[in-house]
Amino acid sequence: MKNIIVYYYRKCVDSFFFNSGILAHRSRVNWANVKSIKCEPQDVKIMYNCSSILYFIDNAWVKGYFRPIYPHKSVDNSVRDAVKIYFDKIHPEQVIEKECIEKTISDGKSFGLLMKVGNYSDPYSLARKFYLTKDTTIVGITPPEKFTKYTEEWKAFVLNIDHFLKFVMNTISRHVRNRCGGGLEFASANRQMATETMARLLGLDYMIPHSEYAILKMNNDLLKGTIMEVADGESTEGITKNHSDNVVSPALQRELMNLNVLDAITFERDHRPGNYNIILDGEGKVSGLSVFDNDAPMTFAPLPLSMFTGSATSKMIGPDGLFNRPHLDRQLADRICSLKKKEVLTCLKPFLNILQIYSCWNRIKDLRKVIKKTSIISDDFLFDPCEWSMDSVQEELSGKYGITYLKKFVDNEVLNKSIIDYYSAAPL
Repeated sequence: MKNIIVYYYRKCVDSFFFNSGILAHRSRVNWANVKSIKCEPQDVKIMYNCSSILYFIDNAWVKGYFRPIYPHKSVDNSVRDAVKIYFDKIHPEQVIEKECIEKTISDGKSFGLLMKVGNYSDPYSLARKFYLTKDTTIVGITPPEKFTKYTEEWKAFVLNIDHFLKFVMNTISRHVRNRCGGGLEFASANRQMATETMARLLGLDYMIPHSEYAILKMNNDLLKGTIMEVADGESTEGITKNHSDNVVSPALQRELMNLNVLDAITFERDHRPGNYNIILDGEGKVSGLSVFDNDAPMTFAPLPLSMFTGSATSKMIGPDGLFNRPHLDRQLADRICSLKKKEVLTCLKPFLNILQIYSCWNRIKDLRKVIKKTSIISDDFLFDPCEWSMDSVQEELSGKYGITYLKKFVDNEVLNKSIIDYYSAAPL
């Protein structure tokens, strides 16, 4: 009974944040003055990460990731557009799946089920029921009559529908997040730009690859969006495959702690291994991080610091109001304590609404109190760059502080496997 009450409470909270348009912001961009990128089709690779589309551009003038900013249409038209994009640009080879989805869209009852798909994390959603049963009719998609359950062609069909549903879920979620945000869906771009801005204010701008508004010109198409520089460094997957004792180091501990603090201020909850690269110097030692995917849905949500947890990590602030981490970089602490309210509000105003901005400022103020309180109790809480050591690394990895960003990186291979296996765990 308790779980059901908690479930519906969270549903109400989510509905309030997203359906009310409270996370939307009407950005004003003079598109005549933004970067114009002219490309030939051979310069562009369409990339798909199970939820959204990116255009990787690589020519003599530009190298980076272009993310479209779509017109804000009705949700059903947005899904119809998503179907066209998915099967025309991402998976044109999936002819049978496309035919089945088109039949779903043409049938009002079936299309209604698809529109109510929900998401896999919701235990009472249609998506979750499909995940457990592998019955595509639950989400309004009827497989071809010639397919027999548990055959290889049926398994392939179900897997393809699973991937398609994730794309639809993201389309519906994107539409909802942009309600009251004007004619273009700026929410993702705004979170991305605001994160880079906040990093700059904290002296961590080296962590976030630069993004800016741009117009992509290719053939007869004109797409509005943002272009992000390619992240420096090596992926965490590459690091773990070629593991070096130099990587798990005081420098990595400091960088991941700085990222944890930035995420707490921006309420970014998806900077797991795989969403940042590790920059190594000529000797193979860590010199920094390059962080991407800076636009998770709840980023800059109007929520208090006490509610923040990272991607499957322990809370940074303990129930006693102290830092639940062994140490904090002194330079970062000084930047946090010296931030001016007017500066923060002015810099974030182009990207966030007033509620998001003031909530961010309140998290900064609360963080200051936690830093001050922890510093009084623990004389060695604040570290200069030279003070981070293998002793502090071992202290954090001891488990005393739960799953921190550093501990999660060390366990990266196991965690990556659990993520990969998640959607294939249910029996076919």
